[in-house]
Amino acid sequence: METNAVFIGRHVENLIGAGSLTVHSVFRKAVNISAGGGLLTVCRRSAGRAASYVVVMEDADFMGFVLPGTSVCVTGNVIGLGQLTVDISKALIWRGRMNGSMEGDAPFCNIAALKQALDCYAAPRSAWRLLHCDPGFRNAVDAFRSGLGAERLIGRGAGLTPSGDDFILGFMAVANHLGRYSDIRGNLRADVLKSLGATNVISAAMLRQAAGCEYHEFLDDLCHEILFGAPETVAVSAKRLIGVGATSGSDMLSGVYCALAV
Repeated sequence: METNAVFIGRHVENLIGAGSLTVHSVFRKAVNISAGGGLLTVCRRSAGRAASYVVVMEDADFMGFVLPGTSVCVTGNVIGLGQLTVDISKALIWRGRMNGSMEGDAPFCNIAALKQALDCYAAPRSAWRLLHCDPGFRNAVDAFRSGLGAERLIGRGAGLTPSGDDFILGFMAVANHLGRYSDIRGNLRADVLKSLGATNVISAAMLRQAAGCEYHEFLDDLCHEILFGAPETVAVSAKRLIGVGATSGSDMLSGVYCALAV
């Protein structure tokens, strides 16, 4: 199968030049490639965009073309993964909307819209439910957002990317930019980075990017709408994020809310 990329993240070119590349894992909508200590992801447009994503428009099932462990060959602007080749030469570079630091806070009406979305749509086994019924999870969250360490939260919970990890992704997407976290922001990032060994490779790659102010498109858009949009646009972005994975979107949304509601 030959296809063209329509978007690439701004770290893609560095990743494909990082040396030996190997397919790490394959899913219907995405292929993860081990690259220089990080992960490069080839995915459908419906999966969203991110700094390390190569996005194609085709709606193909990647499991029919690529196998884990396959060596990846890069020739010029073409990435070869077994029976799949992706030309990135005409792809647009995607950059998120969240950058810099913001003084002040998000409008209260937008925070309220976020909470309403969580109350209505959060997945039953997500971090939002754990915050209300699992004292251990709640204590781990309180310790993390106070700057007392991430080791109790990273790797905690169910899912391909554990709920604690996804919670941190959402929390960092706010803490990296909101002025009130400026005093502990460095400690939060350092705590996350030193605790990556407690989780899996996929989750660790996402957390490493979040520590560097890089987020999945749906999370990036939500945070931008919370800070600069209106309740109606916050609700739309929140529902889109909640649709990610079984609980991952709800977990990230919970982290965003807890970073704002203090």
